[in-house]
Amino acid sequence: MNSDEVVKEAVLRSVLNDPPTSSNSAHEVHATLVADTGCLLGECVLYNDESNAVCWTDIDGKALHCLSLEDGSLKKTTLPRMLGAFCLTTQKDVILCGWENGFQLWNIETETEISEYSKGPPVNPKGLPSRLNDGRCDPTGERFICGGFFGNDERVRMKVYSCRFDKDGRLRHESIIDNVKITNSLCFSPSGDVMYFCDSPTKTIQQYEYKDGQAKSPQKVWSWDQEKIGFPDGSCVDEEGFIWSALWRSGDGPGRIHRIDPASGSVVFTIHIPDTTSQCTCVCFGGKYLNVLFITTASIGRDSLVEPQAGGLYAVKVPFRGRLESRFRLKQGAEET
Repeated sequence: MNSDEVVKEAVLRSVLNDPPTSSNSAHEVHATLVADTGCLLGECVLYNDESNAVCWTDIDGKALHCLSLEDGSLKKTTLPRMLGAFCLTTQKDVILCGWENGFQLWNIETETEISEYSKGPPVNPKGLPSRLNDGRCDPTGERFICGGFFGNDERVRMKVYSCRFDKDGRLRHESIIDNVKITNSLCFSPSGDVMYFCDSPTKTIQQYEYKDGQAKSPQKVWSWDQEKIGFPDGSCVDEEGFIWSALWRSGDGPGRIHRIDPASGSVVFTIHIPDTTSQCTCVCFGGKYLNVLFITTASIGRDSLVEPQAGGLYAVKVPFRGRLESRFRLKQGAEET
């Protein structure tokens, strides 16, 4: 399948240019498939406002996808290892990678490493299938917060790390949350003093007091019904401070995205996936006015006859505005390290 067949360009244009499909009072809308990429595990979707593109990783597929919102072109870059999460930086074409086994700066255009791995304790001491997973740059641009996935091995527990430059200009990481199975929902309040996090098997999104790379005093924000299949996966926060949480439902009906009021824990708006795709993984706001929500999904573990669009990228225009994710601030000369 070529890129023209993968990207539903007319659908993408419609999503970007048409008005929202509902008013704020309707409380729910349906997303649309805009790129049939068939990712095994699409994740960590981010909007790059400088290039007007949406980029995301296919973790198990070892690939980085970037969809141009200018012309609908899709670029797929084969990666040397699993990329659990990444953040944009202040240097064009340079991302900070949360690889399966550590943190490193990487140039996506030249496909080259431009820094050593960060210094600190091993982030994945047991090796695959455990690895780094979800991550976000903090609002200061000084730290990349990223945590691990336990590889479905009950003997393994992972950590959430804060990665930054030390005084010598080298990347260094330290743990800020311990005893984690699956890191997800990492995102920040507009004020930057609250960090959201979910250890997915607990089915609970928590909020932490956040300052100088440290997370303290966790409190429950919202929980997915313990009796239901699935759990919260990736999340982002809009300009009003509401959390948008992707739900991984493992085949138990179509996927969905909930907009959650962190003050009350109430679901106030829902996006439905229009087909059988059940595993929503991450979300971001993009487009000129930051009012289009992009949704990554996963095909891993699903029957392609039952969920033929699983692993695709979905989008929907909503009556809300998002926020640009912070960029990791590079030290002068870091790109030549």
